[in-house]
Amino acid sequence: MERELEEQSNMNQKSRSSSGGADEVVNQPAVNFAATADPVWMKPQRPSSPAPYPPPSTASNIFPVPAAQQGIPIYPPPTPPLDLPQQWSTSLWACYEDPENCIVTGFCPCVTFGRIAEILDRGGTTWASAGVAFFLLSFIAGFRNRYSRGYRTKLRRLYNLQEAPYPDWLVHFFCSECALCQEYRELKNHGIDPTKGWQDALERQMKAGVIVPPTVEGAMTR
Repeated sequence: MERELEEQSNMNQKSRSSSGGADEVVNQPAVNFAATADPVWMKPQRPSSPAPYPPPSTASNIFPVPAAQQGIPIYPPPTPPLDLPQQWSTSLWACYEDPENCIVTGFCPCVTFGRIAEILDRGGTTWASAGVAFFLLSFIAGFRNRYSRGYRTKLRRLYNLQEAPYPDWLVHFFCSECALCQEYRELKNHGIDPTKGWQDALERQMKAGVIVPPTVEGAMTR
């Protein structure tokens, strides 16, 4: 009997303790979720920013380093086609480069002209006959320059030279002696010595395996 009473009292105590715990839970103040920070899952998610373009690893390739700074050899610019007129090897006013010829041309331009004419006519005209014709035409206004300018044109066609710095007729009309000196130097710079005549030039070129000047129009007619 006593044992039953003890078990009943124990059960009552357990029931009271369980009910008291519930009362404590009910009596706890409610949590104000508005006052607290919003959980991560309640915050509006911002759209993630797109990946940078181009990617950082390849951004430097958009503006590559010049080849010269990278040590890469740069090919030289293409050479102009051979059919384009070339520049004269010396200037029209560079008479001082050959003082001897400058003095000879200044006092006897017919000698310089005769030597040039013999080379350009490929021996068809001797330097003496061309020089005499140049001298005689000096007494007729304009004829000497017209005669000499034809050989300047022939020299330009022979070596594919520019008609510079002025047209052939203008150069020989106002600067005949300077033009003769320039034409004389041009032949020398191409390996021909006008003072030794056409035969010497021909022999030299045949020994070298090349015949220069190449075939051009016939001798100038007078």
